[in-house]
Amino acid sequence: MFRTTAFLIAAILCATAAAPVTLAQTNDPGAVHGQDSEFGSIRAPYAADMNGARVPVQASVTLRHNYEEKDSRFFMFAWTVEQTPLDVTFDKLVRSDTGADMPCYQRQGDAHSQVKCFVDLKDMPPVNTEIIMRGTVGSSKIGSFQVGAVIVPFTYAWGRVQTSNGLDAELYGYTMINVQKATSGAGRIGGLGNAVPGVGAIGVIGAVGVVAAVLAVSKKRRK
Repeated sequence: MFRTTAFLIAAILCATAAAPVTLAQTNDPGAVHGQDSEFGSIRAPYAADMNGARVPVQASVTLRHNYEEKDSRFFMFAWTVEQTPLDVTFDKLVRSDTGADMPCYQRQGDAHSQVKCFVDLKDMPPVNTEIIMRGTVGSSKIGSFQVGAVIVPFTYAWGRVQTSNGLDAELYGYTMINVQKATSGAGRIGGLGNAVPGVGAIGVIGAVGVVAAVLAVSKKRRK
């Protein structure tokens, strides 16, 4: 039994050995959160620190398809901070081929959930042109929270556009905002917000808890 327990602990420790590498990557200024699909690609800085002042956020988007053949008409670009103490502004949407701001046909949402900019197909740049989303975030609490960038195409009738595999076309990227000092509110600790579980420090804490549980069971069996 002792050999089996020891083997299990060793296996868990080996599995968590890669966690410090993941954590180290978060300190790389070039690290990003991104997504690639038939629709296109998105890249956002991995993390940003807040120390009492609003933090600029940015996402780089390149669309491979505009789905005009599927009656696409409106493209939603949005910053989302739902279920977090963050507040967000949508400052600019810039096309890299001309450097010009892209006009919002319609704006929706609010700073504490989603701020949306809908762009008409006729104002979209050619496919494979980089588009830059820019905004700022503030926070009412201390902690680590996720600000997301979302892009979704809609038809003339405001229906979702589907990719060739039948899934809704959508891109999502995000940046973790590490708040050491809030910009508003009481500034109390607010937890992890929309943080993705099982990565970075959270993954390490979970693995250490499993090791502790295995040791406790082993001690009970030997008594």
